[in-house]
Amino acid sequence: MYPAWMFHIQLPAVLVNSKTDEDKLGTGWYPSPQDAMNAAKGVKAPVQASEELERAELIQRAEFLDVTIDARMKTPKIRQLVEAAEAKKAA
Repeated sequence: MYPAWMFHIQLPAVLVNSKTDEDKLGTGWYPSPQDAMNAAKGVKAPVQASEELERAELIQRAEFLDVTIDARMKTPKIRQLVEAAEAKKAA
């Protein structure tokens, strides 16, 4: 939702009016003061909901393809295994 405030670890907060304005800020800008503080402290951001949804879908596809997934695997690794299994099945 715009306009929105963006926060930086070392710079004053900035009000942006669009996604384009936000993108022009570059890296190091966060949607909340807490996110900026966490970045300054080295705290990792929580997993985004979209990644959680993608991960759940990939796990379902892996089960269908009989691909063994370890719960400790990161989403990109699961995606790689599933896509490789799908390509092999399609061939």
